[in-house]
Amino acid sequence: MDGMAHYTKLWELISDKRVVESSNVKILDLGCGSRKYPNSIGVDISKKPGVDIIWNLENTPYPFEDASIDLIICREVLEHLHNPEQFIKEISRILKKKGVLYLTTNNRKSLINRLFKTYENLSHCSLQTTNSLQKLVSKELCIIKFFFLPYSNQDRNDLRYIMLRPFRIFLHYMLPKSLQERMVVIASKK
Repeated sequence: MDGMAHYTKLWELISDKRVVESSNVKILDLGCGSRKYPNSIGVDISKKPGVDIIWNLENTPYPFEDASIDLIICREVLEHLHNPEQFIKEISRILKKKGVLYLTTNNRKSLINRLFKTYENLSHCSLQTTNSLQKLVSKELCIIKFFFLPYSNQDRNDLRYIMLRPFRIFLHYMLPKSLQERMVVIASKK
């Protein structure tokens, strides 16, 4: 799925549930890197194109008022944080009532990770399983939808990723959910 198709799918999923598409919607993209969601406030640990606020997500409180954000997007960030519980609490603090979180993260128990240890590296300090992620998020937020997306990382050009990409996409559609790679949680403030 290319970048814009991902954004279109994301917006369809979210706008159908809770957030009304309008210019008044305040969107925060936490850990956006250089691929910030359109019309959002991009937050990342370092300056990159599209980053509006440089902030280490390990440091709380975040520089946003309580109940000030309609939608928080967090793609492939949770696994890099030492304290995911603190992160989810902070998201709950800054989300408006009926605000929505869209979070993606790698599945520690995916078949790919079990075979190749693709997620076992120094930058991944809090890998989650389907159960642990649902439990973590549901402590502070109400889960609307939990599903999986095929692995896609067009930015990775090393041979290992290029060679495994077709295999990973094939596996996504063949494996039971608990062994798929990329978990997605859509949740709202309780």
